[in-house]
Amino acid sequence: MSAVLGAVCTYRRPGELRATLDAIDAQTRRPDRLVVIDNDADPVIAELVAAHPIGRSLPVETIGARDNPGPAGAFALAFDQLCAVADDDDIMVIFDDDDPLPSTTVLADLIGIAEASFGNPAVGGVGLRGGALNHRTGIVNRRPSTTQGETEGADHLHGGWFPCYRFSALRMVGQFDPSFFWGFEELDLGRRLIAMGYELRVTPELYSSVAPNRPSAQSPFSLPDRSWRHFYRHRNLLRILRRDDAWGAVALTISLRLVAKPLLCAFVRPRLAGWHLRTNLRAIVDGLRPTTPAPKNRHHLPG
Repeated sequence: MSAVLGAVCTYRRPGELRATLDAIDAQTRRPDRLVVIDNDADPVIAELVAAHPIGRSLPVETIGARDNPGPAGAFALAFDQLCAVADDDDIMVIFDDDDPLPSTTVLADLIGIAEASFGNPAVGGVGLRGGALNHRTGIVNRRPSTTQGETEGADHLHGGWFPCYRFSALRMVGQFDPSFFWGFEELDLGRRLIAMGYELRVTPELYSSVAPNRPSAQSPFSLPDRSWRHFYRHRNLLRILRRDDAWGAVALTISLRLVAKPLLCAFVRPRLAGWHLRTNLRAIVDGLRPTTPAPKNRHHLPG
């Protein structure tokens, strides 16, 4: 049986983190080791984790990141920490501090599916939910697309749905790219795994059994309120499309979603539309700027 090593990212949410640790501790199958990355390096968080009952039954460690590297940087730090004790066949499970586990058995069910799937050496990751990037439109189509079947292919696994990665696959591609900070870091990682010949799988039946307990996504036709997340989401998507030479999707994304949409909404909410347009233009400039390739992890093991 593979060891399960968990990573939790948190930032200034002690209540949510405590609830997440409670939920992990209540699972019928818990991780064998857990590392908590605190992107605020707050001593209160370290004390909370040290005092939590979960530490009595499994090794739990807190790492403070004072410069707030975002989820992408946090999970890169977690991988570095866990890689020293992980075998190639071990599994890394990603948790966010604000995504509650929907049942006490979901992790056992998901790990069971992952272990069965990893019997195929080509499978690099398994999760409850993922997606597939359309290189013609730049739109991410959600997976699973059905509610039945053992597993379904995807080109990335969504964060917040407990993605499970094979350590040997992460070692091969170089883990999360910290420069993404937040937004589509899972898509970037998934696309690199696919490029290296790995498969990613999602679980229709298990997902459909827990999905009613999770909130629905916002309508793509609405103009969301202001948030720093919009910049990173659009910038990172453009970086991925540019790297994949999907220039048609780049043109459609910029013209329709980043320029035309806020202009059309300007008649209804002019100030909000103006903010979105300025933010989107910044994302376009930064997203199309040449960048260095994602670094290989220093723990990379050759073929």
